[in-house]
Amino acid sequence: MQKTDEYLLAKLEEIKREVVSRHPNGGMQLEVWHQIGDGSHLFDFMDKMVWKKYFGISNIIVRLSDGTENTKANSILVNAHTDSTLPSPGAADDLVGVAAMLESLRVMALGKRRLTNSVVFCK
Repeated sequence: MQKTDEYLLAKLEEIKREVVSRHPNGGMQLEVWHQIGDGSHLFDFMDKMVWKKYFGISNIIVRLSDGTENTKANSILVNAHTDSTLPSPGAADDLVGVAAMLESLRVMALGKRRLTNSVVFCK
């Protein structure tokens, strides 16, 4: 998972640099946050209450906007994940969603259309 995060953060930095070069006077802003945390929650699994604990979970959050507070006031969230369980096909659940999200972000960030609301991408 660490290599995946490193790859994504490097790609996001490339996109961010290109956004700045294509929009030197503003008009498009890409903000990136990376958080790592631990936690737990209780859930019902087959009529049994089960504690699920997780450690070192990584989130990468990206907000694409025109840089104004007005645009940042309303957002749409696009979400995908890179973790997977042992029996599932990890690339299909849901790394392909992360790849689609990254490409959508790139196309939107480098396009000429001005955003009226921000888009938040979360991995």
